[in-house]
Amino acid sequence: RTVRIGKRGRTMTANQVKGGGGRRPRWPLAFLASCLLLVLALAGCSRAPGPDAILRQYLDAWEQQEYAGMYALLDAASREAMAEQDFIDRYRRIEEGIERTGLTARVNLPDDFRPEGEEVTLAFDVRWQTALAGEFSQSYTARLVREEEGWRLHWTPALIFPDLQEGDKVRAQSLPARRGSLVDRQGRPLALDEPARAIGLVPGKMTPDSAERLAQVLGIATGAVEKQLAQPWVRDDLFVPIVTWPESRAEAAEEELLAIPGVLISSSRETARWYPHGALAAHTLGYIGPITAEELTAERREAGYGPADAIGKQGLERALEAELRGRRGGRIWIERADGSAGPEIVRREPEAGRDVRLSLDLDVQRALEDSLDAILGDSRWAGGNGRLDGQAAAVVLDPSSGEVMALASRPAFDPNRLADGITAGEWQQLTGDSRAPLFHKALAPLPPGSTFKPFTAAVALEAGVATPDTDFGPSPDAWQKDPSWGDYYVRRVPHPPGRVDLIRALVWSDNVYFARLGLALGEERFLRGLARFGLGAEFPFDLPVGAGQVAGEGGIRSEIQLADSAYGQGEVQVSPLQLAAMYTAFVRDGTMARPQLVLNPLPPGGAQGDEPAAGSGPAGGEGPAAISSATAGILRDALRRVVSDPTGTAHALDGVRGWTVAGKTGTAQVSGGEAGARWRWFAGWAAPAGGGEPRYVLVIAVHQVGAAEEGTPNPAVAVAGRLLESLTPGR
Repeated sequence: RTVRIGKRGRTMTANQVKGGGGRRPRWPLAFLASCLLLVLALAGCSRAPGPDAILRQYLDAWEQQEYAGMYALLDAASREAMAEQDFIDRYRRIEEGIERTGLTARVNLPDDFRPEGEEVTLAFDVRWQTALAGEFSQSYTARLVREEEGWRLHWTPALIFPDLQEGDKVRAQSLPARRGSLVDRQGRPLALDEPARAIGLVPGKMTPDSAERLAQVLGIATGAVEKQLAQPWVRDDLFVPIVTWPESRAEAAEEELLAIPGVLISSSRETARWYPHGALAAHTLGYIGPITAEELTAERREAGYGPADAIGKQGLERALEAELRGRRGGRIWIERADGSAGPEIVRREPEAGRDVRLSLDLDVQRALEDSLDAILGDSRWAGGNGRLDGQAAAVVLDPSSGEVMALASRPAFDPNRLADGITAGEWQQLTGDSRAPLFHKALAPLPPGSTFKPFTAAVALEAGVATPDTDFGPSPDAWQKDPSWGDYYVRRVPHPPGRVDLIRALVWSDNVYFARLGLALGEERFLRGLARFGLGAEFPFDLPVGAGQVAGEGGIRSEIQLADSAYGQGEVQVSPLQLAAMYTAFVRDGTMARPQLVLNPLPPGGAQGDEPAAGSGPAGGEGPAAISSATAGILRDALRRVVSDPTGTAHALDGVRGWTVAGKTGTAQVSGGEAGARWRWFAGWAAPAGGGEPRYVLVIAVHQVGAAEEGTPNPAVAVAGRLLESLTPGR
C-alpha cells in the first residue's frame, strides 16, 4: 500500500513506514505510540478527494473533450447502464452536431460546503461556444455518491443539457444567412443569393432513360445521377436530390426538366449562389464552393464557419469573403422520445452579408467579352501560322477616376457550374487545360512587347537623353552595337524608308531605335525612370495582381538584355491591368490613376454605405506622378499619330465611328521561331470624336501561335475596334 503525503507530496510505501522487513527490533512503548500517531496523521492526510474535487475533475475532462476520463468518474450504476463507447459516441455526436468550438465550466460551491452523508448535490454552470449558434450558458445540478473507491458522479442525460431526458435527442439546424450580392456600378446584380430548388428523381416514377435525360439537362455526367440513385437509403417512393439550383435557373429549365419522367423540383430552406450572366466577368467575380477540411481551420470555426458552409474560392467572392458571407444562424433544441418538439436550448438568427457595388459596367463588360469571343472565333485566325488558341486578356479603365469598367480573361468558365458542385471529371478538364481557364490573365504579368516603348521614350525625355527629334541614324533591318554581341541582332519589322526620330520610331514601332535609346539611357537611369511607373513594386488593387518587373532577380545582366528591355522584351513583364494604369499617365498630364474595382459595400437591405470595403485597401483614386505634363503631352500626340498616320501600326482604328483613338500595338515573343507563341497587344485610349476627354483606356492582349501571314491584322487591334463600335460615346 502507498500512503500519499499531502495533495502533491511525496509517497511512502507501507514497508518504508514500518521500517522494512527482517528481525523486529524491540522498541520502547513510548516510541511505538509516537509511530502510531504518525501513521494515523498520514492516513488523515491521504483521504480521497471530496465530491467537489471529483466534479471539478469531470468538468476539466469535459472542457478538454476527454470523454473516457469523464466516464471513469461515473458511479457504478451509471457505468452499468451505459457502456463506455456508447457514452463517448453520444457526447461526440452531439458536440459535432452543434459544432462545439469551446466549453468552460464553473462549480458553484457554497462557502460553508461540507460533504455529509453518502450523497451530495452540487450546482455548476457551463458556457458553450458553438459555430452553429454562438455562445450560450446552461445551469446544471449534479448528484455525487460515495462509493468504495471514493466520490463518483451519477450520470443522467441532464448532464449534457439540463432539459434532456432519457430517450430524448438533441437536434441542431443551421439557418443560412443571405450572402451579400455583387452589383455593377448601376446596381445591376452580377452575383446574388436566391432561394434554392432541389432537382431530383423519384425512382418509382422513372423510365429507363430518365437518368440520362436529366444529366443532359443539368449538364452533368450520367454517372453522377446514377451514383445518387445507388445510395443504400433510396427507395422507389423517396425523392432523391441530384443538384441544388437557384430558383431563377430552375424556373428557366422547369418545362424541360418536368418533361422527364420521375423528375421532381422541390423547395429548400437553403439559398444558392447565382451568377445571372453565366461566364461574364467570371474571373473577377470568382465563385463559391463547399468549404474543405483544410479551409475549415480553428480560426474559421471560431468565426462561425461549419463543415456544411460555402466559402469564396476565387476572385471577389474570396477577396470580399468577410463582407459578403454575413453570419449564419442556428438553433439547438430537444426532440422528445415520442418525436414531439421539446424545449429550444438556443437560437441565433442569421445576419445577411453586405452587398458590394463594383465599378464594373455590365454593358461595357458584355461588349468587351463579346468582342473578344468574336475575334477569337474568327476564321481568319483559325488555322496555320498565326492561329489564335483562345487565350486573351483585356481591361477597360476610366482614366479620370481609375475605376475599372471591365476586366476579361479567356478561356472563361461558368461559375454556376462550380457553385452547384462540379464533378471530378469536369474539374480535371478545367485544371488540366494548358490554357488555364481558371487563371485571371488580366491580372497576370505578361511580356508587353512594343506597348512598352512609350515608357522607354518617357524615361529618355525626362532624363534629357532624347528629344522628339532625336535620330540615331539609319535603322537597318537587323542591328547590333558591335561584334561583341556575337551572332545576336536586334530585328525590326519593315517600315517606310526615311529618317527615324522618336515620334516615327513609335509610329512605326522600330525595335532598333528603342534598343539604341535604351543603351543611351544606361541601366541606372532606365530602371530609375521606370520605377516611377510602379514597376518592381507591389501593385495595389482589390484583387491580387502580379507585380510588374523590368528584370528578374538577377537584374539587367548585359547590354543585350538592356537593349531588348527597352522595346518590351528581355525579362520585362507587366499585367494588362497595370499597363492600363501606366497608360493613364499620358492622358492625365503625367499622373497615373490608381485602378479601383470595389466602390463601396452596401449594408443589408441595399442602402448605400459610407465605409470602404476591406480589400479595397489603397486601391482607387490618384496614383503617383510618373512624368512631367510636358513629356505626357509629347507622348499623347505621338500615340495619336500611331493611329492617325496611314503608316502607323494601329491605323485600322482611325476610322472607328464616333471615337478618336490613340495607342500602341505590340508583339511579344514567348517561345522561339516563326511557329512560336506570342502575345499580340493594343494599349491606348478612346475619346469621343470631335473633342472631349478620353473616356476609356483600353488594354487588350491576344495569344497567337506562330507568326501571322503578311497582311493579317493584329487581333488585339481588331478586338479594340469591335469593342468601340459597340459602345456609344455619349454614354
